[in-house]
Amino acid sequence: MNKKVIYSMALTAFLATSAAFAGGAEVVAVQNVNPFNGFYVGGNLDFHHTGFDINGSTDLYNSIVPPNVKPFTAELSSQNGGDRSNNLYVGPQIGWGKVFQNRWYGGLEGFADFGHANGSVSTSSVQANDFVKVTNSAQVGDNYGVASKLGVLLTPTTLAYAKLGVSWAQIKTSVSFDTLYKTASNSNRDMKPGFVWGVGAEQFVWKDLVSLYGEYTYESFGSVSTSATMPIAETIAGKADLTVNASSKANVSAFTGGVNFHFLNNWF
Repeated sequence: MNKKVIYSMALTAFLATSAAFAGGAEVVAVQNVNPFNGFYVGGNLDFHHTGFDINGSTDLYNSIVPPNVKPFTAELSSQNGGDRSNNLYVGPQIGWGKVFQNRWYGGLEGFADFGHANGSVSTSSVQANDFVKVTNSAQVGDNYGVASKLGVLLTPTTLAYAKLGVSWAQIKTSVSFDTLYKTASNSNRDMKPGFVWGVGAEQFVWKDLVSLYGEYTYESFGSVSTSATMPIAETIAGKADLTVNASSKANVSAFTGGVNFHFLNNWF
């Protein structure tokens, strides 16, 4: 082969290699974006197993006494018990998450569950020479909360996670009692905070947009108290009242299945 041709080919190869190392030929790396990055919105269907702790007492006391008469209060009986309720709830959730080192996940989620669960405890006895039937009942309503989610990617599209947060639910406590001649009732409701923890798993089922998930959560809420009073006698020694006190709290075990729609996962 002609030496000039050989020298020309060698020079061309050398110059091309030098240009590549000098930045003339740039190699662009493609960023691997995990589909769990970014925002999501979704909906769920929950099976709630609610346990109620319902406690109460029946007290007799003289509310109005004449001079030189010592007031008295006596607990005639107590009503302590529990009840269980199984109910379906539905609700939305919205959240944001971030994958670190292609394996670890951290995020924050807000959620709501819409539904109601009820429980009650009833007792019957003879108090102050009268037949008394007492019914203490409790109800837990809609609840709302926010929780952190920490997890690990089992595959690029499969996430196992734990969650820990706080939630609020409306707890209502009611009391009613009937005697042979009179009835009395009262109720009180309040929005009570509680803690929530749970575990779950999530799997993408359509591209990087739609995922299905299932999880178990446990929530425990504070107690709400109320009372009802009935006058039963008025004598020279004063006025005697019969009062029933009640308090209740709720613990919820929930099994949840739902769907999430992911978007903006290439923005972070």
